[in-house]
Amino acid sequence: MEYLRIYIYLSLLRLCLNLPRFYLKLGYVGTNYLYC
Repeated sequence: MEYLRIYIYLSLLRLCLNLPRFYLKLGYVGTNYLYC
């Protein structure tokens, strides 16, 4: 049960770390689309 809690915590942490990168990439593609 403890392993499950640690796994969920780590996956949430990884998601929080990946979200800014995803939004940065999305914003970059969005600005390129608008300028074209």
